[in-house]
Amino acid sequence: MFGERGCDFSHQLWVVVADLAAYERFLKTKLTRVANVASIESSFALKQVKYTNVLPLDETRA
Repeated sequence: MFGERGCDFSHQLWVVVADLAAYERFLKTKLTRVANVASIESSFALKQVKYTNVLPLDETRA
């Protein structure tokens, strides 16, 4: 999601890592070193609710 609020830019970045330690390393060694990154907010999924790798495609509309 790339949006604009006033003069500030807001970006959403999805990151997949092995564990929280790997995420912390990513933040400290990569993301916080990017020019013009003023703040970082994170959120985490606490558990998996549903798993599927099937796309919900309607084959009758092909």
